[in-house]
Amino acid sequence: MRNITLLLMVMATALLAASGVAWAVTKTCPPDPKVCAGTNGADVLKSSSKDNNMLGKGGNDTYTHFVRGNVGKDVIKDTRGSDKLLLTNYSQSEVKARRLDTNKNNKADSVVLYLGQGRQHWVAILGFYDDTRSKPPFRRGPGYIEVIRTKGSSSGPSNPSNPSKNTITGDYVGTRTIVGASPPTSRECYSFYSNHTVELRHNGLPTVNETGTYQGDATGGKIVWNSGKVPSSVVAQGDGSLKIDGLTVTPIRSCKSV
Repeated sequence: MRNITLLLMVMATALLAASGVAWAVTKTCPPDPKVCAGTNGADVLKSSSKDNNMLGKGGNDTYTHFVRGNVGKDVIKDTRGSDKLLLTNYSQSEVKARRLDTNKNNKADSVVLYLGQGRQHWVAILGFYDDTRSKPPFRRGPGYIEVIRTKGSSSGPSNPSNPSKNTITGDYVGTRTIVGASPPTSRECYSFYSNHTVELRHNGLPTVNETGTYQGDATGGKIVWNSGKVPSSVVAQGDGSLKIDGLTVTPIRSCKSV
């Protein structure tokens, strides 16, 4: 792990140096130390057989073309948008995740995904976690990838804390209209954790109003509330959003700052 951390620090420095604005691009990435820079549009960045430094920037980016047994060591840094990582040449059981502490403060800030047998092929996602916790549940960081898809998996939200465990994690927000209520709308923000705990906050406030347990997988299920109220249905949508009791909620960085 020490060698991986050192390599990531070098690659991160190169990624920080890349800048510029252009139209969205689709391209095969050049080998390290060159930076495979995207734009503020919806880019498609393709891995090659060499080590790659991928910088998505803004927009809803897609990282793809991770050829089985020929990936090398790739690093992704992305700061905005609703992004996808397509590992469709590997099954869920062949993708092993490990949290990283690249900032050396005993808190998780990044994740590395080992692909296939051994550890010679991997993809690291810088800033995937928010660098505030040393134990789960972990929160999304600025480099969070909203969807990580493996062979045969659904297009639901990603869970690299344990890719072999098919569940929903992350924060999602939406505004529900309530006929006859005053005010007539309620802003709902749901936090799904890897231990299946769910928190619900109302109207942009940091206070947790409801807690419950998610029962289901990445395609959908239900939230059983600790208060005893009727369980809420959850259905994952193809665009990375969820539908909870008919309300469409979309991914955000954190419910604490809505």
